[in-house]
Amino acid sequence: MALLFYRLGLWAYLLALQLAKSFVPKAKLWTQGRQNWRKKYAKQLAQLPKNKKRYWFHAASLGEFEQGRPLLEALRAQEPEALILLSFFSPSGYEKQKDYALADWVGYLPIDGLKNAQDFIALLAAEQAFFVRYEFWYFYLKVLAEKNIPAYLVSANFWPALPFFKPWGGLFREMLAQYQQIFVQDEYSKELLASISCPAIVTGDTRLDRVLRIREEAKNYPLVQEFKGENKLWVLGSSWPADEKICLPFYLDHLQPKNWKLLIAPHEIGEERIQKLLNSLPKGSAIRYSSLSEKELSGQENILIIDNIGMLSSLYRYANMAYVGGGFGKGIHNTLEPAVYQIPLFFGPNHKKFVEATDLINLGLAQAIRSQEELATAFNGLNYKLLAQKAEQYIQAQAGASQKILDYLKQSTE
Repeated sequence: MALLFYRLGLWAYLLALQLAKSFVPKAKLWTQGRQNWRKKYAKQLAQLPKNKKRYWFHAASLGEFEQGRPLLEALRAQEPEALILLSFFSPSGYEKQKDYALADWVGYLPIDGLKNAQDFIALLAAEQAFFVRYEFWYFYLKVLAEKNIPAYLVSANFWPALPFFKPWGGLFREMLAQYQQIFVQDEYSKELLASISCPAIVTGDTRLDRVLRIREEAKNYPLVQEFKGENKLWVLGSSWPADEKICLPFYLDHLQPKNWKLLIAPHEIGEERIQKLLNSLPKGSAIRYSSLSEKELSGQENILIIDNIGMLSSLYRYANMAYVGGGFGKGIHNTLEPAVYQIPLFFGPNHKKFVEATDLINLGLAQAIRSQEELATAFNGLNYKLLAQKAEQYIQAQAGASQKILDYLKQSTE
């Protein structure tokens, strides 16, 4: 019965996409990207070298890709002659990474189903499969197990509300059992899985390996440094209007008079969104990043709005404090990118599904806030020196998750 409902859920999802593709761009990309996939993928994969080991990496979207990327890159460095095949479920991942240089092939994962899984896995002909964080597809895992192709779940984390731990979650527990090994981010996830007789290994979050690499390769932005000057800088990263509703009044009332400047990198950077943000600020107080090269700063601008993408991870290097957006919506964005700079960190209340955020809070490295008053209280209680020391200890303890996984794989094949 559970499998029937699973199939019905997939059918309903496909139907919704078909109905939405005429007016929802992502739905159109999702459906178009999978058209005639058997013929298209067969032709593409046939062009790859024969008789080379193949590894399949699957990520739902861009965030999961960034999480699994350090492992993929470490595997590439360890076995440069092997072929790496990369699949995505969402257009937001595929469209941004379809030309990813370290993958030999990039494509969409067809919707789960027995025939689809059999055909897709046969075309890939991979020797091992890696699924990142939350990927549970019944037929794909079943076919991999039947073909004795080891499947690994990496950088996973679990919490009690998930269906695996419910009385009716038998189908989901069956999916877990198909994995050769599950690598989790923390001890709590390991204990939860142990409660349903599912073994796991704690390796930490591979994403930290990625953000440490990003920190090493951070770009210089002289115009941002010029804007900051001798002042302190607060960075609002991936912010939404709900975040700004709390942060902007706090900045204007408490930080601006104390020689702080503010940098806002909105999650959405469409022209309408940028204009609304500018109109919400005192006249003359803000400037767009794209305008910095066109005129000299007048000295009155205390707020810089980033109106392009790809800069944020490097911009945290200039911050004395950061706020990560999304916590008043579906969930916070990447907290590790600013955390590696050992600066005070704030975000909204919706962070429970993010292990790293909980860790940062428990260690006193970050604080979740619900109001401007809570933000002011948290800011006034900051101990910068102690925070920096704890942050460095956390980073060193969590680093190296990718290598731990590779070491396990090497030992298991010896």
